[in-house]
Amino acid sequence: MSVKWPLSYVNIDLADHLIKTTLIARCLFDNDIRVVARRANIDRDTLDKILTVSALLHDIGKASRYYLDKWKKEGKLAFPYHEIISALFLFQASHEALNQPTKSCTFMTAAQIVSRHHVAMKGRHPKDYSLKDKRIEDLAEIAEKLDASDIAELLDKLSSQPTMKTINEELEFLKHNLQRILSNLKHNIPQKISSLTELKKENHSYICGNMNQLIVVRVCTGFLIIADNIVANHERRNTEDYPTKAYIESWKKELKNINNCEDTLYSL
Repeated sequence: MSVKWPLSYVNIDLADHLIKTTLIARCLFDNDIRVVARRANIDRDTLDKILTVSALLHDIGKASRYYLDKWKKEGKLAFPYHEIISALFLFQASHEALNQPTKSCTFMTAAQIVSRHHVAMKGRHPKDYSLKDKRIEDLAEIAEKLDASDIAELLDKLSSQPTMKTINEELEFLKHNLQRILSNLKHNIPQKISSLTELKKENHSYICGNMNQLIVVRVCTGFLIIADNIVANHERRNTEDYPTKAYIESWKKELKNINNCEDTLYSL
């Protein structure tokens, strides 16, 4: 292994993948954010934070040493359920930030977005998990093996990027509360997953006010899926799915039509 754990894929640094995905999402959809913010009854800066947190932490669950141990034992690197672990991390962060409503809303909405970024795959929607699901036991074990030192180092790498200064407060909150987040993340997993499944047009809640949750989560999930696939393609990950390849090529053409977006990807 030539790249230090945690990884996004074989020999691909996780921090690198997260940063690239975030930069592409923000560059490609900057103008769309303004439109979506108006439709969703939320200010543009808050929506930008939600998208940035979602993209920057969408694969943080891959840092679990459960995956490293399985790789050493079985000789194949895979990350089953990593999007749910990432979402549970953000869900728990939201709970820890309840006395800061805007921050809590950002983390909770990001958790709902991240939990859906692999829903095209069978059985990967948060609604597909149940109380008696065997995967709940696996999720608990994966959560148990999230190492605080790995996550802290990862967060340091992410926060060192000047382009991430818009979410400095959120990243500092995660660092400061990391031990508590990881300690509480592994409890009541089925209930937490269930809370990620419900989306409302009008979210008259303490933390999110009147934000149209349905619009924000659905649209930003789409933004994240596109950015994630573009970056994975750039990292030379192969897919046998012809429609996915075709969509990636069309999205890359869009990059060429937006100032600096293509340069953003290939200069990293």
